[in-house]
Amino acid sequence: MKAGWKKAVAVIAAATMCAAACSSGGSKSSGGSTGSATSAGHTTRGVTATSIDVGVLAVLSTPLALTGFDTGVKAAFAPVNAAGGVDGRRINVTAIADDGANASTDLAAAQKLVLQDKVFAIAFATQSLASATFLEQQHVPTVGWDISPQGCYQSYIFGIDGCLVPSQNVQFGLGSPKIIKQLLPAGAPQTVAVTLDDTVAGRAAAKQCTQPFTDEGFKVVASPSIPTAGVSDYSPYAQQIMTADGGKPPSAVFECSSAGSIIGIAGALQSAGYKGLQMNGVLYDPRLLLSKQLAASLNDTYVENLWDPYQATTPAIEQMVTNLKAEDPNVLLGLAAQAGYWTGELLVAMLQKAGPNLTAESLVNAVNGGFTWGVAGGICPESFPAAHSSGSAGAGAVELTNDHYTLAIPVKCDWGSVPEK
Repeated sequence: MKAGWKKAVAVIAAATMCAAACSSGGSKSSGGSTGSATSAGHTTRGVTATSIDVGVLAVLSTPLALTGFDTGVKAAFAPVNAAGGVDGRRINVTAIADDGANASTDLAAAQKLVLQDKVFAIAFATQSLASATFLEQQHVPTVGWDISPQGCYQSYIFGIDGCLVPSQNVQFGLGSPKIIKQLLPAGAPQTVAVTLDDTVAGRAAAKQCTQPFTDEGFKVVASPSIPTAGVSDYSPYAQQIMTADGGKPPSAVFECSSAGSIIGIAGALQSAGYKGLQMNGVLYDPRLLLSKQLAASLNDTYVENLWDPYQATTPAIEQMVTNLKAEDPNVLLGLAAQAGYWTGELLVAMLQKAGPNLTAESLVNAVNGGFTWGVAGGICPESFPAAHSSGSAGAGAVELTNDHYTLAIPVKCDWGSVPEK
Protein backbone atom coordinates (compact mmCIF):
# COMPACT_ATOMS: atom_id res chain seq x y z
CA MET A 1 0.00 0.00 0.00
CA LYS A 2 1.42 3.42 -0.90
CA ALA A 3 2.30 5.90 1.84
CA GLY A 4 -0.49 8.22 0.73
CA TRP A 5 -2.94 5.38 1.01
CA LYS A 6 -1.80 4.57 4.54
CA LYS A 7 -2.26 8.22 5.52
CA ALA A 8 -5.77 8.32 4.02
CA VAL A 9 -6.85 5.18 5.87
CA ALA A 10 -5.35 6.50 9.11
CA VAL A 11 -7.25 9.78 8.74
CA ILE A 12 -10.59 8.07 8.20
CA ALA A 13 -9.91 5.63 11.05
CA ALA A 14 -9.08 8.44 13.47
CA ALA A 15 -12.16 10.42 12.48
CA THR A 16 -14.28 7.32 12.94
CA MET A 17 -12.97 6.54 16.42
CA CYS A 18 -13.51 10.14 17.53
CA ALA A 19 -17.06 10.15 16.22
CA ALA A 20 -17.83 6.84 17.91
CA ALA A 21 -16.41 7.93 21.25
CA CYS A 22 -18.23 11.25 21.20
CA SER A 23 -21.59 9.81 20.24
CA SER A 24 -21.74 6.61 22.27
CA GLY A 25 -20.08 7.58 25.52
CA GLY A 26 -19.35 3.90 26.16
CA SER A 27 -21.53 1.78 28.41
CA LYS A 28 -24.00 3.85 30.34
CA SER A 29 -27.31 3.72 32.10
CA SER A 30 -29.95 6.42 32.11
CA GLY A 31 -32.21 4.85 34.72
CA GLY A 32 -35.65 3.42 34.16
CA SER A 33 -37.64 0.97 36.21
CA THR A 34 -37.06 -2.72 35.80
CA GLY A 35 -39.17 -5.74 36.49
CA SER A 36 -37.70 -9.11 37.37
CA ALA A 37 -36.72 -12.38 35.79
CA THR A 38 -38.98 -14.89 37.48
CA SER A 39 -39.77 -18.56 36.88
CA ALA A 40 -39.27 -20.20 33.51
CA GLY A 41 -41.91 -19.05 31.07
CA HIS A 42 -42.43 -15.67 32.74
CA THR A 43 -39.28 -13.59 32.22
CA THR A 44 -40.31 -9.97 32.77
CA ARG A 45 -36.91 -8.47 33.56
CA GLY A 46 -36.90 -4.85 32.34
CA VAL A 47 -40.67 -4.64 31.93
CA THR A 48 -43.15 -2.62 34.00
CA ALA A 49 -46.72 -1.53 33.33
CA THR A 50 -45.41 1.65 31.70
CA SER A 51 -41.95 0.86 30.32
CA ILE A 52 -39.72 -1.58 28.49
CA ASP A 53 -35.96 -1.28 28.98
CA VAL A 54 -33.73 -2.03 25.98
CA GLY A 55 -29.94 -2.25 25.83
CA VAL A 56 -27.72 -1.60 22.82
CA LEU A 57 -24.79 -3.94 22.10
CA ALA A 58 -22.69 -2.85 19.13
CA VAL A 59 -19.23 -2.18 17.72
CA LEU A 60 -18.80 1.49 18.60
CA SER A 61 -15.07 2.14 19.08
CA THR A 62 -13.01 0.47 16.35
CA PRO A 63 -12.00 1.99 13.00
CA LEU A 64 -15.05 2.17 10.74
CA ALA A 65 -17.22 1.40 13.77
CA LEU A 66 -21.01 1.33 13.55
CA THR A 67 -21.36 4.95 14.59
CA GLY A 68 -25.00 5.99 14.74
CA PHE A 69 -26.48 2.55 15.39
CA ASP A 70 -27.76 3.56 18.82
CA THR A 71 -29.19 6.79 17.39
CA GLY A 72 -31.09 4.76 14.81
CA VAL A 73 -32.60 2.51 17.48
CA LYS A 74 -33.77 5.51 19.50
CA ALA A 75 -35.13 7.24 16.38
CA ALA A 76 -37.38 4.25 15.69
CA PHE A 77 -38.69 4.24 19.27
CA ALA A 78 -39.33 8.00 19.52
CA PRO A 79 -42.52 8.34 17.42
CA VAL A 80 -43.96 5.19 19.02
CA ASN A 81 -43.32 6.59 22.48
CA ALA A 82 -44.81 9.94 21.48
CA ALA A 83 -48.00 8.10 20.54
CA GLY A 84 -48.19 6.34 23.92
CA GLY A 85 -45.80 3.41 23.42
CA VAL A 86 -46.79 -0.20 22.80
CA ASP A 87 -49.75 -1.26 24.95
CA GLY A 88 -49.07 1.75 27.16
CA ARG A 89 -45.37 0.98 27.64
CA ARG A 90 -42.65 3.38 26.53
CA ILE A 91 -39.59 1.71 24.98
CA ASN A 92 -36.43 3.16 26.52
CA VAL A 93 -32.77 2.64 25.64
CA THR A 94 -31.37 2.48 29.16
CA ALA A 95 -27.87 1.12 28.58
CA ILE A 96 -25.32 1.11 25.74
CA ALA A 97 -22.39 -1.31 25.53
CA ASP A 98 -19.47 -1.32 23.09
CA ASP A 99 -17.96 -4.75 22.44
CA GLY A 100 -15.17 -3.53 20.14
CA ALA A 101 -15.82 -6.53 17.86
CA ASN A 102 -14.06 -8.64 20.50
CA ALA A 103 -15.52 -11.97 21.59
CA SER A 104 -14.62 -11.79 25.29
CA THR A 105 -15.68 -8.15 25.50
CA ASP A 106 -18.96 -9.00 23.80
CA LEU A 107 -19.82 -11.65 26.39
CA ALA A 108 -18.90 -9.38 29.30
CA ALA A 109 -20.89 -6.49 27.80
CA ALA A 110 -23.98 -8.68 27.29
CA GLN A 111 -23.72 -10.04 30.83
CA LYS A 112 -23.64 -6.49 32.19
CA LEU A 113 -26.67 -5.45 30.13
CA VAL A 114 -28.69 -8.42 31.37
CA LEU A 115 -27.47 -9.04 34.92
CA GLN A 116 -26.70 -5.49 36.05
CA ASP A 117 -28.68 -3.15 33.80
CA LYS A 118 -31.51 -5.71 33.68
CA VAL A 119 -32.75 -4.92 30.17
CA PHE A 120 -35.66 -6.81 28.67
CA ALA A 121 -34.28 -6.89 25.12
CA ILE A 122 -31.04 -6.06 23.30
CA ALA A 123 -30.59 -4.24 19.99
CA PHE A 124 -27.32 -5.48 18.50
CA ALA A 125 -24.90 -5.02 15.63
CA THR A 126 -21.57 -6.81 15.94
CA GLN A 127 -19.32 -9.14 13.99
CA SER A 128 -18.65 -11.23 17.09
CA LEU A 129 -21.82 -12.15 18.99
CA ALA A 130 -19.99 -14.48 21.38
CA SER A 131 -22.78 -13.84 23.88
CA ALA A 132 -25.35 -15.71 21.78
CA THR A 133 -25.49 -18.80 24.01
CA PHE A 134 -25.71 -16.67 27.16
CA LEU A 135 -28.54 -14.59 25.68
CA GLU A 136 -30.43 -17.74 24.74
CA GLN A 137 -30.00 -19.19 28.23
CA GLN A 138 -31.17 -15.96 29.85
CA HIS A 139 -34.20 -15.65 27.51
CA VAL A 140 -33.21 -12.22 26.19
CA PRO A 141 -35.00 -11.15 22.97
CA THR A 142 -32.07 -9.95 20.86
CA VAL A 143 -32.81 -8.05 17.67
CA GLY A 144 -30.47 -6.49 15.15
CA TRP A 145 -28.03 -6.74 12.28
CA ASP A 146 -27.08 -10.42 12.36
CA ILE A 147 -23.63 -10.24 10.77
CA SER A 148 -21.98 -12.98 12.82
CA PRO A 149 -22.42 -16.76 12.51
CA GLN A 150 -23.12 -17.05 16.26
CA GLY A 151 -26.45 -15.26 15.85
CA CYS A 152 -27.90 -17.83 13.46
CA TYR A 153 -30.03 -20.84 14.44
CA GLN A 154 -31.03 -19.27 17.77
CA SER A 155 -34.60 -18.92 19.05
CA TYR A 156 -34.15 -15.57 20.81
CA ILE A 157 -31.98 -13.81 18.19
CA PHE A 158 -33.74 -12.06 15.30
CA GLY A 159 -31.92 -10.47 12.35
CA ILE A 160 -33.38 -7.58 10.37
CA ASP A 161 -31.99 -9.34 7.27
CA GLY A 162 -32.38 -12.81 8.70
CA CYS A 163 -29.21 -14.87 9.22
CA LEU A 164 -26.54 -13.35 6.95
CA VAL A 165 -23.56 -15.54 7.88
CA PRO A 166 -24.92 -19.06 8.33
CA SER A 167 -22.52 -21.72 9.57
CA GLN A 168 -24.30 -24.47 7.68
CA ASN A 169 -24.79 -25.00 3.95
CA VAL A 170 -27.29 -22.22 3.44
CA GLN A 171 -26.70 -19.71 0.66
CA PHE A 172 -27.21 -15.98 0.91
CA GLY A 173 -26.35 -12.97 -1.21
CA LEU A 174 -28.32 -14.32 -4.17
CA GLY A 175 -28.67 -10.80 -5.57
CA SER A 176 -24.92 -10.16 -5.86
CA PRO A 177 -24.23 -12.08 -9.11
CA LYS A 178 -27.48 -10.90 -10.66
CA ILE A 179 -26.63 -7.27 -9.96
CA ILE A 180 -23.11 -7.68 -11.33
CA LYS A 181 -24.49 -9.41 -14.42
CA GLN A 182 -26.68 -6.37 -15.06
CA LEU A 183 -23.82 -3.93 -14.51
CA LEU A 184 -21.23 -5.69 -16.69
CA PRO A 185 -20.85 -4.48 -20.29
CA ALA A 186 -22.64 -6.56 -22.89
CA GLY A 187 -20.55 -9.56 -23.95
CA ALA A 188 -18.15 -9.40 -21.01
CA PRO A 189 -16.96 -12.84 -19.80
CA GLN A 190 -18.77 -14.02 -16.69
CA THR A 191 -15.63 -14.37 -14.59
CA VAL A 192 -15.29 -13.15 -11.01
CA ALA A 193 -12.85 -13.11 -8.12
CA VAL A 194 -14.41 -13.23 -4.64
CA THR A 195 -12.29 -11.95 -1.75
CA LEU A 196 -12.85 -13.39 1.73
CA ASP A 197 -11.80 -12.54 5.27
CA ASP A 198 -9.32 -14.90 6.89
CA THR A 199 -11.50 -15.10 10.03
CA VAL A 200 -14.03 -17.49 11.57
CA ALA A 201 -16.87 -15.54 9.96
CA GLY A 202 -15.04 -15.30 6.64
CA ARG A 203 -14.32 -19.00 6.49
CA ALA A 204 -17.92 -19.78 7.46
CA ALA A 205 -19.13 -17.54 4.63
CA ALA A 206 -16.78 -18.92 1.94
CA LYS A 207 -19.33 -21.12 0.22
CA GLN A 208 -22.15 -18.64 0.74
CA CYS A 209 -20.09 -15.91 -0.95
CA THR A 210 -18.99 -17.99 -3.95
CA GLN A 211 -21.77 -20.50 -4.64
CA PRO A 212 -24.36 -17.95 -5.83
CA PHE A 213 -21.95 -16.84 -8.57
CA THR A 214 -21.41 -20.41 -9.72
CA ASP A 215 -25.17 -21.02 -9.72
CA GLU A 216 -25.65 -17.89 -11.84
CA GLY A 217 -23.18 -19.12 -14.47
CA PHE A 218 -20.08 -17.22 -13.38
CA LYS A 219 -16.66 -18.83 -13.24
CA VAL A 220 -15.06 -18.04 -9.86
CA VAL A 221 -11.40 -17.74 -10.83
CA ALA A 222 -9.99 -16.75 -7.42
CA SER A 223 -11.13 -16.50 -3.80
CA PRO A 224 -8.20 -15.17 -1.77
CA SER A 225 -8.53 -15.11 2.03
CA ILE A 226 -7.16 -11.85 3.42
CA PRO A 227 -6.19 -11.23 7.06
CA THR A 228 -8.23 -8.46 8.66
CA ALA A 229 -5.22 -7.04 10.53
CA GLY A 230 -1.50 -6.65 10.02
CA VAL A 231 -1.55 -6.30 6.23
CA SER A 232 0.46 -3.31 4.98
CA ASP A 233 0.78 -4.38 1.35
CA TYR A 234 -2.24 -5.65 -0.58
CA SER A 235 -0.45 -5.82 -3.91
CA PRO A 236 0.18 -9.61 -3.77
CA TYR A 237 -3.56 -10.20 -3.47
CA ALA A 238 -4.21 -7.74 -6.29
CA GLN A 239 -1.67 -9.47 -8.52
CA GLN A 240 -3.30 -12.83 -7.78
CA ILE A 241 -6.59 -11.37 -9.01
CA MET A 242 -5.01 -9.66 -12.03
CA THR A 243 -3.81 -13.01 -13.41
CA ALA A 244 -6.56 -15.28 -12.08
CA ASP A 245 -8.36 -15.90 -15.37
CA GLY A 246 -5.69 -17.74 -17.31
CA GLY A 247 -3.25 -14.87 -16.94
CA LYS A 248 -5.94 -12.20 -17.36
CA PRO A 249 -8.02 -10.33 -14.78
CA PRO A 250 -11.66 -11.37 -14.25
CA SER A 251 -14.51 -9.20 -15.42
CA ALA A 252 -15.59 -8.50 -11.84
CA VAL A 253 -14.34 -8.60 -8.27
CA PHE A 254 -16.84 -9.11 -5.46
CA GLU A 255 -15.30 -8.24 -2.11
CA CYS A 256 -17.09 -10.43 0.43
CA SER A 257 -14.81 -9.12 3.16
CA SER A 258 -14.48 -6.43 5.81
CA ALA A 259 -13.94 -2.71 5.29
CA GLY A 260 -10.17 -2.61 5.78
CA SER A 261 -9.56 -5.43 3.33
CA ILE A 262 -11.90 -3.91 0.75
CA ILE A 263 -10.19 -0.51 0.97
CA GLY A 264 -6.76 -2.13 0.66
CA ILE A 265 -7.72 -4.36 -2.27
CA ALA A 266 -9.49 -1.52 -4.12
CA GLY A 267 -6.44 0.70 -3.91
CA ALA A 268 -4.08 -2.11 -4.90
CA LEU A 269 -6.25 -3.07 -7.89
CA GLN A 270 -6.43 0.54 -9.00
CA SER A 271 -2.63 0.81 -8.78
CA ALA A 272 -2.34 -2.43 -10.77
CA GLY A 273 -4.51 -0.96 -13.54
CA TYR A 274 -7.61 -3.10 -13.03
CA LYS A 275 -10.45 -1.88 -15.30
CA GLY A 276 -13.17 -4.36 -14.37
CA LEU A 277 -16.16 -3.99 -12.07
CA GLN A 278 -15.70 -3.97 -8.30
CA MET A 279 -18.54 -4.44 -5.83
CA ASN A 280 -18.69 -4.95 -2.08
CA GLY A 281 -21.40 -5.07 0.56
CA VAL A 282 -19.79 -2.84 3.20
CA LEU A 283 -18.53 0.55 2.04
CA TYR A 284 -21.78 2.49 1.88
CA ASP A 285 -20.48 4.96 4.44
CA PRO A 286 -20.24 8.78 4.17
CA ARG A 287 -17.13 8.75 6.38
CA LEU A 288 -15.21 7.43 3.38
CA LEU A 289 -15.89 10.69 1.57
CA LEU A 290 -14.11 12.74 4.27
CA SER A 291 -10.81 11.88 2.60
CA LYS A 292 -10.76 12.90 -1.06
CA GLN A 293 -7.81 10.56 -1.66
CA LEU A 294 -9.67 7.62 -0.20
CA ALA A 295 -12.86 8.47 -2.08
CA ALA A 296 -10.88 8.74 -5.31
CA SER A 297 -9.34 5.32 -4.76
CA LEU A 298 -12.85 3.86 -4.48
CA ASN A 299 -14.19 5.83 -7.43
CA ASP A 300 -16.49 3.87 -9.77
CA THR A 301 -16.85 0.98 -7.33
CA TYR A 302 -20.29 -0.36 -6.41
CA VAL A 303 -21.77 -1.25 -3.05
CA GLU A 304 -24.52 -3.82 -2.71
CA ASN A 305 -27.42 -2.73 -0.50
CA LEU A 306 -29.67 -5.19 1.33
CA TRP A 307 -32.12 -2.38 2.06
CA ASP A 308 -33.05 0.80 0.23
CA PRO A 309 -30.27 3.41 0.44
CA TYR A 310 -30.80 7.06 1.29
CA GLN A 311 -30.55 7.86 -2.43
CA ALA A 312 -33.75 5.90 -3.10
CA THR A 313 -35.88 8.77 -1.69
CA THR A 314 -38.89 6.51 -1.10
CA PRO A 315 -41.52 7.63 1.46
CA ALA A 316 -40.12 5.07 3.93
CA ILE A 317 -36.57 6.40 3.52
CA GLU A 318 -37.69 10.02 3.78
CA GLN A 319 -39.57 9.22 7.01
CA MET A 320 -36.52 7.42 8.38
CA VAL A 321 -34.28 10.42 7.66
CA THR A 322 -36.81 12.75 9.34
CA ASN A 323 -36.88 10.55 12.44
CA LEU A 324 -33.09 10.17 12.55
CA LYS A 325 -32.51 13.91 12.35
CA ALA A 326 -35.19 14.57 14.95
CA GLU A 327 -33.29 12.27 17.31
CA ASP A 328 -29.89 13.79 16.46
CA PRO A 329 -29.52 16.63 13.91
CA ASN A 330 -25.85 15.65 13.49
CA VAL A 331 -26.47 11.95 12.94
CA LEU A 332 -24.18 10.28 10.42
CA LEU A 333 -26.49 9.07 7.66
CA GLY A 334 -24.75 5.79 6.98
CA LEU A 335 -25.39 2.06 7.13
CA ALA A 336 -25.11 1.95 10.92
CA ALA A 337 -27.89 4.47 11.51
CA GLN A 338 -30.10 2.58 9.07
CA ALA A 339 -29.32 -0.73 10.74
CA GLY A 340 -30.23 0.74 14.11
CA TYR A 341 -33.44 2.24 12.76
CA TRP A 342 -34.64 -1.00 11.18
CA THR A 343 -33.63 -2.88 14.33
CA GLY A 344 -35.84 -0.58 16.39
CA GLU A 345 -38.70 -0.91 13.90
CA LEU A 346 -38.52 -4.72 13.99
CA LEU A 347 -38.50 -4.79 17.79
CA VAL A 348 -41.54 -2.49 17.90
CA ALA A 349 -43.40 -4.77 15.49
CA MET A 350 -42.48 -7.80 17.59
CA LEU A 351 -43.78 -6.12 20.75
CA GLN A 352 -47.02 -5.26 18.98
CA LYS A 353 -47.33 -8.88 17.88
CA ALA A 354 -46.82 -10.13 21.44
CA GLY A 355 -49.61 -8.05 22.94
CA PRO A 356 -50.10 -6.58 26.43
CA ASN A 357 -49.27 -9.67 28.51
CA LEU A 358 -45.58 -9.26 27.77
CA THR A 359 -42.87 -11.70 28.80
CA ALA A 360 -39.71 -12.68 26.96
CA GLU A 361 -41.28 -16.06 26.26
CA SER A 362 -44.60 -14.67 25.00
CA LEU A 363 -42.74 -12.33 22.64
CA VAL A 364 -40.48 -15.02 21.21
CA ASN A 365 -43.28 -17.58 20.92
CA ALA A 366 -45.51 -15.08 19.11
CA VAL A 367 -42.80 -14.23 16.57
CA ASN A 368 -41.49 -17.77 16.07
CA GLY A 369 -45.06 -18.99 15.71
CA GLY A 370 -45.23 -17.25 12.33
CA PHE A 371 -44.41 -13.59 11.73
CA THR A 372 -43.41 -11.57 8.67
CA TRP A 373 -41.98 -8.07 8.89
CA GLY A 374 -40.69 -5.58 6.35
CA VAL A 375 -41.19 -1.98 5.20
CA ALA A 376 -42.11 -1.28 1.58
CA GLY A 377 -39.53 1.03 0.05
CA GLY A 378 -37.28 0.53 3.05
CA ILE A 379 -36.30 -3.04 3.92
CA CYS A 380 -37.32 -6.36 2.41
CA PRO A 381 -39.62 -8.69 4.37
CA GLU A 382 -38.27 -11.47 6.57
CA SER A 383 -40.39 -14.33 7.90
CA PHE A 384 -39.73 -16.06 11.20
CA PRO A 385 -38.86 -18.71 12.19
CA ALA A 386 -37.33 -19.35 8.71
CA ALA A 387 -35.14 -16.22 8.94
CA HIS A 388 -33.20 -17.74 11.84
CA SER A 389 -31.38 -19.88 9.27
CA SER A 390 -31.43 -17.94 6.00
CA GLY A 391 -30.56 -14.44 4.86
CA SER A 392 -32.28 -11.74 2.85
CA ALA A 393 -32.95 -12.28 -0.84
CA GLY A 394 -33.20 -8.53 -1.37
CA ALA A 395 -30.45 -6.49 -3.01
CA GLY A 396 -29.70 -3.34 -4.93
CA ALA A 397 -26.61 -1.21 -5.51
CA VAL A 398 -25.19 2.28 -5.28
CA GLU A 399 -22.11 3.55 -7.12
CA LEU A 400 -19.45 5.71 -5.54
CA THR A 401 -18.60 8.15 -8.29
CA ASN A 402 -17.19 11.69 -8.27
CA ASP A 403 -16.95 11.61 -4.48
CA HIS A 404 -20.61 10.82 -3.85
CA TYR A 405 -23.04 7.90 -3.97
CA THR A 406 -25.63 7.53 -6.71
CA LEU A 407 -28.39 4.94 -7.06
CA ALA A 408 -27.30 2.30 -9.57
CA ILE A 409 -29.87 -0.50 -9.12
CA PRO A 410 -32.96 -0.08 -6.90
CA VAL A 411 -33.41 -2.74 -4.23
CA LYS A 412 -35.41 -5.72 -5.42
CA CYS A 413 -36.78 -8.06 -2.77
CA ASP A 414 -37.05 -11.20 -4.91
CA TRP A 415 -34.17 -11.99 -7.21
CA GLY A 416 -35.84 -15.06 -8.64
CA SER A 417 -35.89 -13.43 -12.07
CA VAL A 418 -34.04 -10.40 -13.38
CA PRO A 419 -34.92 -8.62 -16.64
CA GLU A 420 -32.19 -8.55 -19.27
CA LYS A 421 -30.25 -5.34 -19.80
